[in-house]
Amino acid sequence: MLAIPLILLGWLLATLVAPRSTLLERVAWTLLFTLAVAPFLAFNLSVLRPAFLSGATLGGCAAVVLAGLAWPAWRRRAALLPERPDGAQLATLALALAAGIFTWLHHDDTEFWLSLGSYLQRGEAKCFYMQTMSFVPELNSQASPELVRSAYGIISTPGNAVFTAGWMPVTGPWTFHFIHAAFAAVAVLFGTLLLQRWTGRIWIGLVVSVVALLNPYTLWIEVLDRNFIAFALSPALLYAVEARKEHPVLHGWLLALTAGVGLRFLPIMFALPVALLYWQQRQRPRSWLLLAGVAAACFAFNLPHLDYHGFHSMGEASSLPGLAWTELVVASRTPFLPHPNAVYYLRFALDCLGWILAALLLYGAGCAARRHPLRCAVLALMVLSPLVVLAGQRDWIEYDKTRILFMSWWALLAFLGFALGELATREGWPRRAGLLLAALAAVGLADLGLAAVHGQADLTSQQRKPLYQSEAPAYTRLLRERFAAASPLPDYGRLFTKTEWQRKRAKSGTVAHSLVAPFVGQGAAPNPWLERWLEPDDLQLPEPLASAEAGWVDLRIDLERLVTEPDAAASLAEPGARPLVDFSDPDRLLDIHHMQAQVSWQPQPLGVTVLAQRPEIGVLNEVALDLNAFVSLGQDDIGFEQVNLVSFQVVPGRIEAGKASAMTALPWKEGASEVVIRIRDDARVIIRNWLVNTAESVPHRIDSWCIQLDDTGQPELRFHFGEPESYL
Repeated sequence: MLAIPLILLGWLLATLVAPRSTLLERVAWTLLFTLAVAPFLAFNLSVLRPAFLSGATLGGCAAVVLAGLAWPAWRRRAALLPERPDGAQLATLALALAAGIFTWLHHDDTEFWLSLGSYLQRGEAKCFYMQTMSFVPELNSQASPELVRSAYGIISTPGNAVFTAGWMPVTGPWTFHFIHAAFAAVAVLFGTLLLQRWTGRIWIGLVVSVVALLNPYTLWIEVLDRNFIAFALSPALLYAVEARKEHPVLHGWLLALTAGVGLRFLPIMFALPVALLYWQQRQRPRSWLLLAGVAAACFAFNLPHLDYHGFHSMGEASSLPGLAWTELVVASRTPFLPHPNAVYYLRFALDCLGWILAALLLYGAGCAARRHPLRCAVLALMVLSPLVVLAGQRDWIEYDKTRILFMSWWALLAFLGFALGELATREGWPRRAGLLLAALAAVGLADLGLAAVHGQADLTSQQRKPLYQSEAPAYTRLLRERFAAASPLPDYGRLFTKTEWQRKRAKSGTVAHSLVAPFVGQGAAPNPWLERWLEPDDLQLPEPLASAEAGWVDLRIDLERLVTEPDAAASLAEPGARPLVDFSDPDRLLDIHHMQAQVSWQPQPLGVTVLAQRPEIGVLNEVALDLNAFVSLGQDDIGFEQVNLVSFQVVPGRIEAGKASAMTALPWKEGASEVVIRIRDDARVIIRNWLVNTAESVPHRIDSWCIQLDDTGQPELRFHFGEPESYL
């Protein structure tokens, strides 16, 4: 029932902001205000007091706003109904709905269940999802409201908690699902409205919206990410400034909201394009002051975070000139990254776009510069200014940092709208064809040129973020080969398992069963939130994905060739080979099977581990072979290996503590570079190379190889940089 006043609030505010509007614009503003206004106020109240954020808090904020809107809405009651929509508007609304449904289905709940399980065990806010949980009173029935203040102790800004903390009393465990899907619809609605205004054709906005949601970069973000919210808010901010010039308060609020959800406030640089538009509109000094004042006041919810961490560029304590020198002169790169940051981001984006689409964007940028130079400058600033800041950052080994530039993704794809607008006219086709070919050639040359920029590894990085293993030339070559050259079309292969929706549901269900189910129902201390939203039957182990008719094969993996000759690294073993793990005989499976290998592509011994009793093996029909996650700390008195996390070996003084909590594994061939495992012939083997921050025992990144039998029964291997992505 709480959703009803939130929607009513959104509709009335939309009426006041856009009294004479189309149904498309009215729905866009209603959705945005419904999502943001009352949750934003409730979040601020919780932070300032500090106090938990309950449904009563959210409802009270909605009631106060509704009371304030009652008289203005009555005075404008004639405008409560928008103009009658045409077919194009209805098509856009249908596309926005489809985008929300698609994003809902594509969303991965695994991080939510991981975070909830960890939070229930430890009560600490160590990631964005847990930060939201620290605001929910029912989840913290035994804790003090001071917990809300301590939630700012995590490494980053409030971000998506501005929305999720308020909506969690309404939507429960589906909150992150809902917010992700709703902002996908926001991106479609405001993106279409803005491009219709800029190009005069609504269908251009529809095409760009489809591209914006179905390209590999967007599909790669399968969780509610702060950069996705900034991506969706960016066209709303520009549209408000362009189409609703008379509302500087609205502009300031949207600018603050966009900047506040971004990682380390990076979208604050969107203030530059907003200032350009204000200058072009010749806004009065009063409007400038209102814009700045409201933006500053609404941005203030970040102050508790600043009190914890200070204001640094993306967490960097070094000076900006020093970072610029490191990037531009030394061309430094983080170890285990194939290129310096700026080059890596550009090559990643080009991989997600493909040459053809990238050439269209370049052509569209040229068209915008010629016909609408100020709008071209606005979009260029939104793309280039964050890229410049990101270029100078160090220690960029974490793969999730690749998501940061997504905040500018809509601004980049907007150039496609200008290209389509130019190509829609009939005159001058020979000239346009020549320009398109020139753009395609420029993209190809840029791709080849960027591939040659290797950069110098920053060896001090591992002092700040220590790793078990050190970088070797062979592994660096493998990473660069993954980005060797973009293809004409977007590379959807980089998504790996992200488009396998059935597997995604099974994976998240397995995590929920393992980590959350023990806290629900009998045998657990009552938790009001769990009792309200979850039943034991909701957290049953999912049905296996494997086929009942599958047979068994012995798979041989040459660990040396994984890096030096990937095409020859996997084969079928000869009869009689002794497997490290035999999944056909459950009675012989141990909790952990481990061996230490020697390979040329890593100076340190290569720890190879299979946790054979994990439930996801049977559910997903996948075997995970983990490299560099565990090491042997020696043997016990009987001669069995004592295996534990790599951090126990690397961090001085922790070996004895590691032995005390170690897992026991049978000894295996010392220094072997091959491993044999017996698996089902329809199973998938994922070899995961863990790059772990040994100071904190958390993963920076996982690179992986995936092995499956092809139609001829032979193993086929693919390398995936940064996948499966480690979110936490």
